[in-house]
Amino acid sequence: MSHCIPARLSLLLLLTAATWGQSFNTTVGGSQIYSAYGLQTEYKWRNFFGWTGIGYNDGPRFGAYLQAPLTKGSRIGIGDQILPGLLDVDEYDTHAFTVRGISVINKSGAGTWQVFSGLLTQESSYPYLHTGSITGSTLRETPLTAVLYQCKISPTLQLHSLMLKDSKLTSILSLGWKPSATWRFAGAAGVGAGARYFAATEEFHRERVDLRTSYTFVGRDFHRQEQSFYSTEPSGFNARLAVTPIPALKLGFDHERNRTYVASQSSVTSAIDSISVSAYLKGFQLSPSVSAVSNSNLPGHTYTEMFSASRRVLPRWRSFGAYIHMESPRLQQQTWVGINEVKISSRLSIRQNYNRTNGQNNFSFGAQWLSNRVSFSVDQQVYISPLAAAFGGKSIFQAWTFSVRFRAPHGTSTNVNTFVGPDGRLQWGGYLSGLRYNAVGPSNSNSPGFSKYIIRGTVVDEAGKGVGGIAIQIGDEIVLSDDTGEFFVHVKNTKPMPLKVVRDFSIQTRHWILNSAPSLAKGTLETAPNTPLLIKVYVARGAGSG
Repeated sequence: MSHCIPARLSLLLLLTAATWGQSFNTTVGGSQIYSAYGLQTEYKWRNFFGWTGIGYNDGPRFGAYLQAPLTKGSRIGIGDQILPGLLDVDEYDTHAFTVRGISVINKSGAGTWQVFSGLLTQESSYPYLHTGSITGSTLRETPLTAVLYQCKISPTLQLHSLMLKDSKLTSILSLGWKPSATWRFAGAAGVGAGARYFAATEEFHRERVDLRTSYTFVGRDFHRQEQSFYSTEPSGFNARLAVTPIPALKLGFDHERNRTYVASQSSVTSAIDSISVSAYLKGFQLSPSVSAVSNSNLPGHTYTEMFSASRRVLPRWRSFGAYIHMESPRLQQQTWVGINEVKISSRLSIRQNYNRTNGQNNFSFGAQWLSNRVSFSVDQQVYISPLAAAFGGKSIFQAWTFSVRFRAPHGTSTNVNTFVGPDGRLQWGGYLSGLRYNAVGPSNSNSPGFSKYIIRGTVVDEAGKGVGGIAIQIGDEIVLSDDTGEFFVHVKNTKPMPLKVVRDFSIQTRHWILNSAPSLAKGTLETAPNTPLLIKVYVARGAGSG
């Protein structure tokens, strides 16, 4: 496939956006540390959604996606996208793989079909550049055909089917059964990349007890193709137990055994056994834990012991301390950590960090200012970089870094950051986001573009980081979260309106599931201080994400 094809696809979808676009949201920027620079645009028109990305990242990069309705219950997706690889035996809904091509999704009754034809890709995702690559040291232009199916057979029984055909065959069927709120069982069987696969899980959840056990048999080269060169699956027996005998005490035990497949290399099996305790005692939160890790490619075990304590000393002063001891055949390390954070005002906070590693003391400082218009943080930290000496620097050094965000009215945001690179040098990054355009008088929009009332919100992942491309329906209007996870819509008044997250119209290419979201949203004056709505999602982590 010629390299000009993705460029033509990006330009075609960009022309589509310019011709049909009811609204645009553009981000432009770059970063020295990632060697990535580009321009990304999200757009929508009626029930059409999409994005385009064009820029440079170790060479020219292009990406684009368009989603459009076909018939009632069906839609088509063209360009760079992600396909789910979920099975009912998975503990987390994070298995997915990135592709470039055409997919058709049909939803009828309790079942959903998705058929795809195209190529495997490796995704790169930055706030200002989102692309998919079909060439590279680990990628080949591999045609892929996929058929995915999921169905709610009954209120207690569901099914997932995964079938892929590239150079090898992947065909797996799974069933999940939840007979009560306390118990859940699941099983799956089939082949992945031509290798055998079998898995069974059991879960028990009560108010003070959480138990999950599983047994998984995987062949040597099994993988689901969620990355064309990398895949991790449970292997053998796994177990997790959490018990809360009293509200102030939580006990945990984990036995985790994984097998990682790496293309053109031997598989790696790792096992982790850990014991943890969390206790709340007179304002202190205490968390001791012990873990042992073994790796099939390395001799011996790695042992880690950790004890941490945190306490709110005063209403505006929070303190945290930890002791970490790590021992392995190649490493012995003892670390003491102390962190103090003081909130000077509702907007300004300062922090002090202390770190003692193998007898060497280090102190660092930082401050943060947060407001609706300006956010600023500055830190002095200790960095360890063995490569810095090769560039005339020190292997252990202290450096100042900062980040600034300025948000103008109507959502435009300027972001500037500094980083310390592996060579020990200070590097810059920044981007301008929220460059929006809204057409006048859209035929199907009830959102008053010049109203003084507004609903704002933010979509974040489990780590609190903003997630872009999530579609939120407020009343009859659908909006998309931007690269920082923020969204807004103008409304006529302060009357509460229904809110829901719409997966079908979202353009976030990484696989995600909803964690929590409010059911109602209420408009406020745009000039008045307000607390944004918060929507939480779980997002699959791809190797190409930045």
